[in-house]
Amino acid sequence: GKISITKNLYEGVIQDTPKTDSSIREVSISGRLEAELRKLCLSSPKAFVFRSPSEFRAYWPIQFCAKLKDICYNAGVEYKGSHAFRRGNITELLTELEIPERIVGARVGHLSGGTTLGVYCKVKTDADVNWVPKIEKWLYEGELT
Repeated sequence: GKISITKNLYEGVIQDTPKTDSSIREVSISGRLEAELRKLCLSSPKAFVFRSPSEFRAYWPIQFCAKLKDICYNAGVEYKGSHAFRRGNITELLTELEIPERIVGARVGHLSGGTTLGVYCKVKTDADVNWVPKIEKWLYEGELT
């Protein structure tokens, strides 16, 4: 049920210390995700999911991006950069699942809540459509329901 993030990876090499103290964290995961991760890391619990042929070394960023581009192409998804997945995940957790910003921030390693919402969460087109009736009712009838 949990994964631990304790190290930073830079240019495919494990660093002794993470970028920030809030980067060190444990994140709860579903049983389904745990099973999928176990399939990917059968040889060793310390193996990287995105690993070079030598299993115990992560892909360099350029290798990871090339693989990700291939995966996106084969899935019919437009590649927008690896960081787009992080922004997309954060946006969905906040806007669609309505998970509190503090929890999302802790899961992704943000110490400041403003970073999570202000930098990573993007507003979707027509995201306000469902709120218009509530706004109208409040403006014209003085009711909040």
